[in-house]
Amino acid sequence: FQVDTNFGGAPPIPKSAYSLWVVDAASGWVVVDSYELEEFEHGLTMQVMALSEFMAEPGSSNMDTPDEDLDTRMFITVGTGIVDKDGEDVSAKGRVVLLEIIKSSLTSSAVEINFVYEKKIF
Repeated sequence: FQVDTNFGGAPPIPKSAYSLWVVDAASGWVVVDSYELEEFEHGLTMQVMALSEFMAEPGSSNMDTPDEDLDTRMFITVGTGIVDKDGEDVSAKGRVVLLEIIKSSLTSSAVEINFVYEKKIF
């Protein structure tokens, strides 16, 4: 590498950036879509889950709706932590990210990730 003396002679510090990949195992592990995490953010836990919108109030007479009548959508939930180049100097920081998996109508195997919600944890 080259040292730029205009910046005081210190070598450049590479920035760490990670991403979440959705891959298609049936097609030779091809990356179908990805979601970029923030700088120094690491994915620590992940859960794929099916969630549905249930409009009835708890305890109402509409609680007997069969599961197959509910509109179920697939989501990926990622718990992250921020660890910069110096490590942690205070209690852990991170966020919980909710991403929706949407199947493409053009082909049966193509999907994309859409950002839905995030909650920062301090």
